[in-house]
Amino acid sequence: MNEFTFFTLNDFTKDSGGTIRMLGIVNALANHGCKVILISNVKTQTYFHSSIKHININRHFSKKDKRTFQLLLSLFPSISNRLIFKKYIVLMKRVFKENNLVTDNIVFFEHLDNSMGYFLKESGVIDSYINDTHGIAPLEFNLKRSKNIRDYFINKIKYLVAKKLDKKVFCSAIGIYFVSEAMKNYFVDQYKCLAEECTYVVRDGVNRYLCETKIDQKTVDSINVKYNIKKDDKIALFAGNFKDLGGVTDLVKAVEIVINQRKVDNFKVLLVGDGECFDEVKYYISKMQLTDKIFLVRRVKYANLKNYFEVTDMVICPDKQHLFSELVPHVKYFDALVSGKIVINGAFKSIKEMNIDEKLSIDFTPSDIFDLADKIEQVLKNISDLTLKYKNNPLIVCDAYSYDKSVKVLIDEK
Repeated sequence: MNEFTFFTLNDFTKDSGGTIRMLGIVNALANHGCKVILISNVKTQTYFHSSIKHININRHFSKKDKRTFQLLLSLFPSISNRLIFKKYIVLMKRVFKENNLVTDNIVFFEHLDNSMGYFLKESGVIDSYINDTHGIAPLEFNLKRSKNIRDYFINKIKYLVAKKLDKKVFCSAIGIYFVSEAMKNYFVDQYKCLAEECTYVVRDGVNRYLCETKIDQKTVDSINVKYNIKKDDKIALFAGNFKDLGGVTDLVKAVEIVINQRKVDNFKVLLVGDGECFDEVKYYISKMQLTDKIFLVRRVKYANLKNYFEVTDMVICPDKQHLFSELVPHVKYFDALVSGKIVINGAFKSIKEMNIDEKLSIDFTPSDIFDLADKIEQVLKNISDLTLKYKNNPLIVCDAYSYDKSVKVLIDEK
């Protein structure tokens, strides 16, 4: 039997692209009959495959600890962290000993986890580690919008620190999982120390759970009542993190063009999620006098997302133009396709490779508010025909882009 040990400091209390990917990979491997061990801070095992062995370390990193840990690890020899974070060395030695775990080929999931893998190896707790890489931290800092000169310099410092840390962490790993071939090529080009033969492409995709989840009509009815959705209303939905590069502010501005300037009255939008741009989005909604048209839903459980999809006519993924989206399709794109609704998404290279001739979704030019407004209006004018065109997306996507397929590269390697 193939055996995999994974590590994350995540407690899975907040749904995100990261937790969706982690759940997708471990559940898919378990579904294929592999023995899966997950070392984490998980609070509930509800959404995990029943055969997965959980080891709870019950030790969290505060934001301050995370910044200190990664800053020291980036700039100084690991001995400085071994002194300051000795409690983690003691804890993890005990966890591995008490559970009789192997200390090599352990997969560390997220960016902080990747750093922890490097730290534990340098501290002699484990023999080797593999990184799962579904984000590019230096890129995020480098592309982040700066509101003033202070922000600009802070983001540049964060970029340089993250770049230096990534080089240490990735060059010491014995293997790396990437989300796409393009992302793999990017890292191999950036870090010449990587051994290309030790890299694997484990694509993001659809979580089997979302494919199999049923609609709860009572919940759907309550959503319609709460947001005063009437029979003739046309509804759009965004679900994701309210971060600058996510484009949710652009979406609000595009909706303002459609409703106020082009006089489309029976159109409403649900914004599901929160994040760094939440207050800015709230401000624009109020300024544009759209509080009765655009509703801030906040976060909802991943298990409940399908009920929100059910009340909508279209799902919009408004990500801005940036390199990461060119390299990797976002998880929310797959989730949107599973909804069976019309999907509007940026025409990134990573998407266009899948979405030839717009067979899965409608493209718009990323960061172009007016083009996004045009595509929304196009959908509203052709909603019946487009709904029919994309109605089979759930079957296509759950078959072709599931984690059950993407993890096979790991099983074959074993």
